[in-house]
Amino acid sequence: MSKKSISNIAKQFGIKVTGHKQIRKGIFRIIASDGQAYSLKRMPKPLARLRWIDRMLLRVRNKGLRLVWRNPQRPVGSRLYAASPKGELYVLIPWFAGRMPSPRSLRDMRACGFALGRLHTAGREGLKGHFAYSQIGVWPQTLQARHRYLQKKIAKANGNGFGSMAINRFVQRHDPEILRYANEAKALLRSSDISRTAIIHASTVC
Repeated sequence: MSKKSISNIAKQFGIKVTGHKQIRKGIFRIIASDGQAYSLKRMPKPLARLRWIDRMLLRVRNKGLRLVWRNPQRPVGSRLYAASPKGELYVLIPWFAGRMPSPRSLRDMRACGFALGRLHTAGREGLKGHFAYSQIGVWPQTLQARHRYLQKKIAKANGNGFGSMAINRFVQRHDPEILRYANEAKALLRSSDISRTAIIHASTVC
């Protein structure tokens, strides 16, 4: 995307761009004229779903959970989205200089699970009844489908392989542990009441 296109989208939020950097496809770090950094992110979601996401995140944040999302009380956060000439939806949120969790770090993975669990628990009251995009009640089937997916990939590594000996050796070495975690996740979900399923689900998808 050209600098002019980025500037035009950011202008809809009341931001004058003085610098930008593409982080990945559809995500840009932009610097405003006042020196503040923001993330301009393309949201490949229908508008109705984006509005639902916004309502839920604002509700969760009002419960005290720290989230990097728009603040509707501030001028730069008063607008939910902007549209590109192609009709793509973009959101503007404060830039958070964090880091990606390492899948090799048990500490990082546990922190991800607890963070997602807190998010699901805080938003639980807003997830009552039937509504679009709900996945309530589908977690057992989801875990079962992912278990079958893991089994398929492990069989491939033990058979024809992926074309990379390093990946094959990794999967072959750790396949008992991977399947054990998958079985434990399903067992925990079966034995847990509804108040705990959010935390269990969060810890398995992080």
